[in-house]
Amino acid sequence: MITTVKIVVAHAAALYWKSRVEKAQHHMRRNLQILAQCGSGKHETEHGFFVVSENNSYPAEKIQAQLSTRQIAQCMVKKWSNEQAKVRFPVAYQNAKTNNGYKVSI
Repeated sequence: MITTVKIVVAHAAALYWKSRVEKAQHHMRRNLQILAQCGSGKHETEHGFFVVSENNSYPAEKIQAQLSTRQIAQCMVKKWSNEQAKVRFPVAYQNAKTNNGYKVSI
């Protein structure tokens, strides 16, 4: 049977762990930002390897803004396809590149 005491203790424990998770995520983000400053590539420290890579996106709106209606139609499958645009219009695809910082894998 669940008692009021169990509920209060569980709630307090859940709040404690929630705050610990938030603090841990904050520290993790801060340290990953420091690692990202190393630039793209595989890096090694005494603790092992980590990989930094660019976090780019290619928004369809930016690609489509550079293309004519006919070119946009060539990139449609059932809907817009970034893959088709990359193959057919590589310059427009690269011009649409949006740098979203770096991502770090540890």
